Amino acid sequence: MQGLRMSALFLLPMLGWNTVTDLKRKQISLLSVILFGLTGIVLASVSSLRSFFLKESLESLIAGAAIGALLLLLSRLTRGAVSFGDGLIFAVLGLYLGIFQVVLLLFLSCFAAGITGTVLLIMGRADQKSRLPLVPFVLISYMALLAL
Repeated sequence: MQGLRMSALFLLPMLGWNTVTDLKRKQISLLSVILFGLTGIVLASVSSLRSFFLKESLESLIAGAAIGALLLLLSRLTRGAVSFGDGLIFAVLGLYLGIFQVVLLLFLSCFAAGITGTVLLIMGRADQKSRLPLVPFVLISYMALLAL
């Protein structure tokens, strides 16, 4: 859990920044993904930094980033039904959180978005073609994990 809290120093600003851009423009900030992604690569590569900030093995961090890569592939295969930006966000999250925490975060985020989408459908504020931005749900889910 300590690694989750230390990674929050980097992930909360990235997720906050991208929540705003996702809600306003329905896209993420590529600059922030590159900036925080490069920082994650440095932290994961330097053993002493990894042991202080991340608390995960290098293999777990690489596997976590691979979850984002799978989402990028899924985005390509579904012609954007899964957002390319969400895949980028999860690739960066994987560099900081590792495989187990990033899969949990993906599950919680999708669950929260699904509940919200269902409520919006029932209330008549959305239809089946409506798209919800995922990054706000990622931020909320990450904050929930931090609170545990």
